[in-house]
Amino acid sequence: MNAIMRPYRGEDDYARMRRFLQALPDVTESGSDCTIGDLDWRRFTAKMPDQMSKLQLWFDGDDVAGFVWPEPGSAEIFVDPANRELERTMIEWAVANGQDAESLTILANDQDMERQRLLTALGFERTDEFYTYRKRPLDGDIETPLLPPGYAFRDMRGATPEIVERRVEVHRAAWAPSKMTVEKHQAVMESETYRPDLDLVIASPDEVFATCTVVWHDPNNRIGVFEPVGCAPDFRQLGLTKALMFEGMRRLQALGAVNAFVASSHASLPANRLYESSRFQLVDHQHNWVKTFSSPVT
Repeated sequence: MNAIMRPYRGEDDYARMRRFLQALPDVTESGSDCTIGDLDWRRFTAKMPDQMSKLQLWFDGDDVAGFVWPEPGSAEIFVDPANRELERTMIEWAVANGQDAESLTILANDQDMERQRLLTALGFERTDEFYTYRKRPLDGDIETPLLPPGYAFRDMRGATPEIVERRVEVHRAAWAPSKMTVEKHQAVMESETYRPDLDLVIASPDEVFATCTVVWHDPNNRIGVFEPVGCAPDFRQLGLTKALMFEGMRRLQALGAVNAFVASSHASLPANRLYESSRFQLVDHQHNWVKTFSSPVT
């Protein structure tokens, strides 16, 4: 394959990346490390203002065959399984462009032996840090979400600026310290995949937003992805986040989705317990693989 490599150039490339992600095999049944919803979320909540200009894309004709999403100290590699001969070049590009940090982290699924062999050959070592990817089929009855008296589901349909500010407040409380801003969430709300009826919160009796999630619906692949999911500290251990998940799944099912997906860090024990108790099934683990460029000065 004579692939062309070049940096990201703008909205036409973004549309190509979306088509690439939706066309990956087995997305409906196995999910993906990056769905179109994940892409929108990453783009509009990026840590760096010029994040998109850092992306490197590989093309098969006019179509994206893969891309590298670099950040300081890490890079994520996304490649069409039909074009895996590009993967070594993509990782080598990430290494060559990531040496302003002391190390580079790349992710590899435990079931992806080919990438693990390649990373080993290129001097990476697997760490004990990993993410867990889970799936919940939506082909049966979804549990009725139960809320304490006075609590109620809300979404962002018709949201006023004041409602959006409160939506951002619960996100910031759930992930404190957080870099989420009203401007970032407004950008998320304008993204192509976003649906205000799937931007969900639970309001307390005095209308404080207690827990939140965005559910990203891909109608082509009939899936939904919960990203992110969080609860403000004052409202934990009340069953609110599980109820929010059930409400999101019921809404996805009504839209025709057949599977819901969610991911969590190995270190987030409450999240892992929540997803297991919500009947999400293990799909795969994704470990961090690290290549060290230099030792820190002592």
